[in-house]
This record gives sequence, C-alpha cells and structure tokens, in this order.
Amino acid sequence: MRRASSLLALLALGCATSPKVADEDQTCPRPSVIVSFTSICCGIDQEAVRIVDEVLDHLAFDKNVTRRPWGREGEFDLCISTDNKLAAERVFHTLVLSVPINPTRPPTTIRIPGGKSFNSTATNDKLAD
Repeated sequence: MRRASSLLALLALGCATSPKVADEDQTCPRPSVIVSFTSICCGIDQEAVRIVDEVLDHLAFDKNVTRRPWGREGEFDLCISTDNKLAAERVFHTLVLSVPINPTRPPTTIRIPGGKSFNSTATNDKLAD
C-alpha cells in the first residue's frame, strides 16, 4: 500500500511539473498568423524582429498582437489575430515578403495554423503549403 501511494505521488508530481503543449487554436485564435523567432545557439534574429514590428505597425487594418516568450535565448512567438481569413492571408504574405531569407541567421517562421508556412532559413522555396 505504501509503495502504491508513493508511486501515485511520483506520478502526480510528474504531471504537475510537465509542461503542457497547447493546441495552436487555443493559444492563438483563428484567423491568425504566428511568427516564431527561434534560436539555434546565440539568440534570435533581432533584424527580423525589427522588420516584423515595423511591418505590423504600418498595416492599416485591425489586428491584435500578443507576444508569448518561450525560450532561454530570447525566443518568442507573436500571435497576430485578425478579423477574417483574408486579413490573415494579407498579414502572412506581407511578412513573408519582408523577412529576409538567410540560411546563416537564426530561423524565423511565419505560419497560418493548419495552412501555409515560411522559414527564413530555407534556401530553395520561400513558401510552402
């Protein structure tokens, strides 16, 4: 009995400390665009962050931008919620055309949940479905 209660306590402890992976739809409501600034070793691409911030500041339609930090080297996601799917598509394509492709810099990923995605480190196709 003592062994069983110890096992249950360990399982409960493991469940309490394990991070939960949330569904994209719950963390960023649709229609939306998610921009992920990631790092391989030495921090995120600050130039890409600056470019994305400038583009978002100049877009002339309603959007809600939420910053969600998640990494140890400054990594974070931007959740850009829009009023409709067309607006999300426009944000996506505008950002894809703005973020430079550079395989030697930390990756920046732009995606529409369940749809298109772009990775700034890709060397051949700029856009993938």
